[in-house]
This record gives sequence, structure tokens and C-alpha cells, in this order.
Amino acid sequence: MQTTDAGGTPVDRPVRLDPERAAFEEWQSDAGRWPKAVERDGEGYKLAASQAAWTAWRAGWVRARNAECERCAALVEPKNDPSDWTEYAHACADLARRIRSKA
Repeated sequence: MQTTDAGGTPVDRPVRLDPERAAFEEWQSDAGRWPKAVERDGEGYKLAASQAAWTAWRAGWVRARNAECERCAALVEPKNDPSDWTEYAHACADLARRIRSKA
């Protein structure tokens, strides 16, 4: 990304992509083989096909993340069996609720 410094001189600054977008751009550009496929136009992509693919990718990513959160919550959620581990069970139930709230 190019910005300007205090004196107005153009400066190239690296852009750190979030993991979701980085994974998409790696896939969409065929591991960098087709860089034009992921050229940006603001927040979107110049190519309509890439923009449509990005929209679909995000929807799939959200579903996958939510499913992963649910699997993690299910792992820590206490089972309904009698136990002397009441404090531990409450902590696990609280953790499961917090995981689900982030999904």
C-alpha cells in the first residue's frame, strides 16, 4: 500500500492481510501465478469473478469458523453425569458459552 509521509513523499508500506483474505488470495491467484486475479479496487477486487469468489469464500469461512467453535465448545462442555468435579464442570460450561458467543 502506498501512503505519504509527513512531507508528502510517497512511501510504500507493507500490507498485512488477515488470515482469511491471505488464504483466499493464495488460492485465487494459484499461489501467486496469476497476480492480476487478486488486484484490488478499494476493498474489493477489480475482476468481477474474483469479487464473486471472495464473497462466496467469506460465507464459507464464517460457516467453517462457526462449526469449529461449536466443535471446541462441545469438547469442553461438561457431560450430565454425576461428578465431584462441580467447579471444573462450571468452568467448562462457562468456557463453552464463551466459545459459542464468539462464533
